[in-house]
Amino acid sequence: MEYKVSKGRFECGLCHALTCTKCHNGIHEGLTCDMYERVKKDEDSMLRWIKEDPQNRKSCPVCNISIEKIDGCYHITCKCGSHMCWKCLKYFSSMSACYEHMANA
Repeated sequence: MEYKVSKGRFECGLCHALTCTKCHNGIHEGLTCDMYERVKKDEDSMLRWIKEDPQNRKSCPVCNISIEKIDGCYHITCKCGSHMCWKCLKYFSSMSACYEHMANA
C-alpha cells in the first residue's frame, strides 16, 4: 500500500481520504486543529470565533460566507467570485473595478 504525507496531510493510498497528521482528524482547511475540535464539539463556536476578532474576520456581502484576512492588500476575492474592498466591504464585478475604487478612496 502506498501513502503520501505532505504539508501536514496524510493521503490513504487505497481510498485517497485525507487526514491531518497533527490531530488525526479529517482535513480542516482554514482552521487550526484546536479550532476544528471546538467546532466539532459545538458548532456555534465558529460563530463566536468569527465575532472574537472582527478586524480580521468578516462575511462576504454577496454570499455571506465567512472570510478571514491574514495579510496583503484590501482587495479580496471570495469563493463566490465577487471582488470586494476589505475596508468598506463594497463589492465589484471585476478586480480592476475594485482596485480603481481603492485607488480613489
